[in-house]
Amino acid sequence: MKRFKSIDIFRGFILLEMVWVHICSWWLKEDDLWLSTIPIPYVDRVAGPGFVFIAGISITLFVRSRLKKVNITDEYTKQMVRNEYYLRSIFLFLVAFGYNIGVAILFKNPALVWTWFVVFTIAVSLLMAWPLFKTPKLLRLFFAILFWIINYFVLSSLLPFQGQENLSGFIFHILYNNLDLDPILSFFSFLIIGTVVGDILFEVYQYDDKIERRLRLKNKLLFPSLFIGITLIILSFIYGYPHTLNLTSFSWISFSLGANLVLLTILIAIEEFDIIKTDKNYRFLYFFSFYSLTIYLSHNLLYFLFLRQLPWILSILLNIGTIILIGLIFRATYQSSWRNNISLKFQLGRLAKNITIRIEKRKKRGIKG
Repeated sequence: MKRFKSIDIFRGFILLEMVWVHICSWWLKEDDLWLSTIPIPYVDRVAGPGFVFIAGISITLFVRSRLKKVNITDEYTKQMVRNEYYLRSIFLFLVAFGYNIGVAILFKNPALVWTWFVVFTIAVSLLMAWPLFKTPKLLRLFFAILFWIINYFVLSSLLPFQGQENLSGFIFHILYNNLDLDPILSFFSFLIIGTVVGDILFEVYQYDDKIERRLRLKNKLLFPSLFIGITLIILSFIYGYPHTLNLTSFSWISFSLGANLVLLTILIAIEEFDIIKTDKNYRFLYFFSFYSLTIYLSHNLLYFLFLRQLPWILSILLNIGTIILIGLIFRATYQSSWRNNISLKFQLGRLAKNITIRIEKRKKRGIKG
């Protein structure tokens, strides 16, 4: 299976957006927080869902390529694919939960141990998603919409109990805890839709003939995604404004999903139809993609650097400089002999694969014995 530069660019761009938003919200002086009410909320409402959405695409390409290997070689079995999938998901969950524990200790708030930061949301979503790979794409889309509907009614019924020390308040904390983050009931659907897009990409790129592949790509993904994405964005403002950024509204879902579909569609079209040569131009964002988990976790150390100290002009300049510096650091890391060792995402994948192979070897030895 080919490596999609468009997916790397998308993931890298989404992570860059998240770093930008976080630094702005951390470093701006109280008097200059007005800046964070202009473009930042729109970027923030796209970046979180986009990170979950692209995780769904990536894991689907991984699963389908592994299952394809099952059909052409004896090296892998379906059970091994399932085991490796769950191990990757469990390891990611442990990393995310460890991050939550660190935040809870730092801020001396035990309630933060269960918080829907985006990596935690992705990990739980992956643990829930495996049975969906056996279902048709249309049924998955139905499930995605169903989860959003369920989320609307559950949130409406639990919201009055936010912060209360009773059963309803406890359930609210488990399912939502902070509406400015990435609660599972609303964000899981973005991963489900990502699995649908991933399946379409995988099916289209089984065709070696460029003309046939491009025709199917346009008809099955590019045209539908672009039309649906633009329509969702327009509807979010026509029927949802001024609640487009409200995480309890359907207009936020419409806007976020539409924006991510349009962005991904444009990037895939650029790559497939050679509109822009991406061989070198995308490399900066590729480093943000390859080290996405490492950067996401480590960039939180910047929280303490200029907390609520910078005027808006200086904050923007230092933000730009920081992002460039992060890119240069991980560019140098990638070019070194230990580039894979720094990629936490790569290490989790390698660990899951090695354990899966060891389990299979022990199983075969047990059968022979």
